[in-house]
Amino acid sequence: MPGDFGAWATVGLHPHDASEGLDLVERVLEEAVAEHPGVVVAVGECGLDYHYDHSPRPAQREMFAAQVALARRFNLTLVVHTRQAWDDTFAILEGPDRPAHVVMHCFTGGPDEARRCLDLDAFLSFSGIVTFKNATDVRAAAALCPLDRLLVETDAPFLAPVPHRGEDNRPALVPVVGAAMAAIKAVPPPTWPRRRARRRAPPSPCPDGAVGRRFSRADAPSGESFAVSLPILTVVDLVVSRGGRRRFSTSFPEPASGPPKRRWRLRHALRPVRRPSP
Repeated sequence: MPGDFGAWATVGLHPHDASEGLDLVERVLEEAVAEHPGVVVAVGECGLDYHYDHSPRPAQREMFAAQVALARRFNLTLVVHTRQAWDDTFAILEGPDRPAHVVMHCFTGGPDEARRCLDLDAFLSFSGIVTFKNATDVRAAAALCPLDRLLVETDAPFLAPVPHRGEDNRPALVPVVGAAMAAIKAVPPPTWPRRRARRRAPPSPCPDGAVGRRFSRADAPSGESFAVSLPILTVVDLVVSRGGRRRFSTSFPEPASGPPKRRWRLRHALRPVRRPSP
């Protein structure tokens, strides 16, 4: 199913849940890689969160290092969450187990942290934070990030960009973040043409050779089609959280019109899985 409309998944243990251990995540990864090759493209989001400290820091570091090794073992990208933990994050990423591709999810650092990430050949993924008035350091980091290392995401349902701050975030707001990034990088803003779609419209290339995909009414119940002309991190972020449930956040545009109950949500495409009873 994901291959039909260009969606992929990541699987990982969030640092908030590090004390629960990695057994379930490892089992899900093994099954997904074996039974659905190419659908799971990354391990994460995983990393360190010293702001909330929902799990002990030693457990966070242990689980993060273990997932770095998993990404290398399965030849997958690593999606990293780090908050108020840059030094320990870099200490682990600079080790021998770092995979070939690393994405710094929802980047919140400044220019110094950005340079260290880029020295590791990591991608920097920016969210609606770049539109916040007090996010001068994040915008400075975005300004120095090369375009071929820059990604845009939602972190839905959190961090809706201005002027939607305070609302639930959603993939339809990616263009707002993209326009903000275009202004920071002093490049022409991308366009997202909208029109009535023919049923089963074929994939449509985007301007300037950027990655893009056109969706039909069969894919989006609202009946709109759209194309993306900015490099976008297009994944379903699948995180095993407390109770063994999986939670999802999407990171590509969706139709913005139509009744809310009919809006397309990729998180509905995958069913939550409960932890097996002991």
